[in-house]
Amino acid sequence: MTCKSDTIEMQDSKFKKWTACFMIILGTINILYFFFGLLLGWGLYFGMTFMLLVGLLLFPLGVYRLKAKSNVTSTRFNVIKRFAKLTVIAAIVSFVIVESFIIHSAVTEEKIKADFLIILGAALVGDQPTLDLKKRLDKGIEYLQQYPDTKVIVSGGQGQDEQMSEAEAMKRYLIKKGINSQNIILEDRSSNTLENIQFSRDILNKLESSQNSKVMIVSNDFHIFRAKLLAKRLNLNAYGLPAETPLYIIPNHYVREFFAVVKCIIVGMV
Repeated sequence: MTCKSDTIEMQDSKFKKWTACFMIILGTINILYFFFGLLLGWGLYFGMTFMLLVGLLLFPLGVYRLKAKSNVTSTRFNVIKRFAKLTVIAAIVSFVIVESFIIHSAVTEEKIKADFLIILGAALVGDQPTLDLKKRLDKGIEYLQQYPDTKVIVSGGQGQDEQMSEAEAMKRYLIKKGINSQNIILEDRSSNTLENIQFSRDILNKLESSQNSKVMIVSNDFHIFRAKLLAKRLNLNAYGLPAETPLYIIPNHYVREFFAVVKCIIVGMV
């Protein structure tokens, strides 16, 4: 006859095995994604490095948990284990909540006639926009074709390995695609998202009151939530126009964006 304590112990043992297998699988996926990205030349982004670290943590912990047999532990170890579990649960809950806001903004296209369009910059390869940036520009072009009289601010400074400012490269791209050059305004000093929006707001204030203008911000889908959050902090009447993110970098960008949003919320910087 099986007693109640034996049944609970068997259920606990099965749960430990399932969680151990899950940790091993998730750890393996993270590690493989990192090395797959290196082989394809995606670059050593923060999100990829973080996923590698998570993989290197989860995989051995899963193996250890799968092989562990003894249930005899010290009181001190139980306290540490309980604290670790609570920390992991809090981190997972925080991640899910923040990512839900990011994803909601990523899939919500606010269809409104704005006074100004702001296209946020991204990296160049020499003097050419990267695929990320082309996606943003093409989305902006779609909007400008619908509302051809809208003024557009292209925002982005010059990085150390770039031949010109991102704003200048963006302007050239738009002109080649048929956008009227007289409707394009350059903001070529910024080096991050906060400066993108802050310096663009300064331009708006010189033209007219930024608080009275409806501003449509264009960026990749994962980036829209943080961009709008910063814009509202800077008292802009801002809306979001998400451009798709290249498929192969979605995991990296969405993981990295979680930390960027948390930093933005805590210290107000990016």
